[in-house]
Amino acid sequence: MDFYCLLLALLHSGRLPHREKDGTFIKQSGVWREHAMAEIEKYAYKIAKKIRIRIPDVPGALGKVATELGKHGAVLGDITKVHLTSHYITRDVILFFDDERQFSDTMSDLEELKGYKILSIEDEALRIHRGGKIAVTPTVKMETLSDLRMVYTPGVAQVCNYITRHPEAAREYTSIGNSVCIATNGSAILGLGDIGVLAGMPVMEGKSVILNKMAGVSCVPLLIDSDDAGRIVDTLEAVSKTFSVVMIEDIKAPLCFEVEERLQERIQIPVFHDDQHGTATVILAALLNALKVTGRHKGRVKIAISGAGAAGMATGRMLLEYGFRHITIFDRRGAIDQGRPEHMDAYKDSIAEITNKAVEKGPLREIIKGKDIFIGVSSSNLVSQEMVRS
Repeated sequence: MDFYCLLLALLHSGRLPHREKDGTFIKQSGVWREHAMAEIEKYAYKIAKKIRIRIPDVPGALGKVATELGKHGAVLGDITKVHLTSHYITRDVILFFDDERQFSDTMSDLEELKGYKILSIEDEALRIHRGGKIAVTPTVKMETLSDLRMVYTPGVAQVCNYITRHPEAAREYTSIGNSVCIATNGSAILGLGDIGVLAGMPVMEGKSVILNKMAGVSCVPLLIDSDDAGRIVDTLEAVSKTFSVVMIEDIKAPLCFEVEERLQERIQIPVFHDDQHGTATVILAALLNALKVTGRHKGRVKIAISGAGAAGMATGRMLLEYGFRHITIFDRRGAIDQGRPEHMDAYKDSIAEITNKAVEKGPLREIIKGKDIFIGVSSSNLVSQEMVRS
């Protein structure tokens, strides 16, 4: 699921909460939402750098830095004063760039300014991720010998014996009831593709932070270095008693479908596939709002979905279950229908049985004509303004 889109949806709705230390949540103000929306949208696809720069302590000196940034189209962020002498001020400045070339050109011109000196440059994304973004922290204090006796032996034995007699109590007297497993094999990481499990770990940690902030749950990333559905399912089944939910994350299609189906059959806790169910839920919410605004009926609107991967398949199924009727799903070969002989698999055959009732055939650019709703969950730049107007 694209968490950038989720955050935008929640911010627009005013439902992004703030979690207090006592576990309670409060809704943020409209002013906060507007500020957060502007910041997310403005800097979503830029790279951030923090430079420590020494500038002359004279009027207009900082303005020269801003002028150089403006020449190159860079964006000025937060500014912090670090050190002051009789002639110079050292500041930390957060800068945003479109790419590394823009950053390099801007730094070259800044270094040409007489009396100015760049002392250090740090990549903000790398800095924030150094050491990881999550950790296991205790929820109870252990400051005295008495605390130790309760947290560990002999006190813990009483809890163990109680759970032995009442297994369902494990959810109440351990962390299991608030724990989520985020499992990936790194084969479909965001917009990065198959980058492997290690490179995918920062994304899993990021999801863990967001879910903890927004829902108060504790997430444990689990990296499974395999493309074999059986091995992935066996691994998750073996550790499933540790958690209350298994969340499948960034596993490529159609492997993700098989993993989800087999897990649903073999473990006793919910299986949530973020890329399918999460994305479909946000899209459904958006469409319900759109229907209210336009006064249209869900059973009459015609929908084109570009993308037959995890998100596209799940979105199509969820919309059908909710009462939308006229849905056509497209992949790189065009509209999916029961009679198409090529580029099909068991999952496309299954979705073809319940969608595209008009048996439309051909590419997206042709069949999008006359559609009321377009949902893009595949590659970028597939739809032109002319196609939308059609």
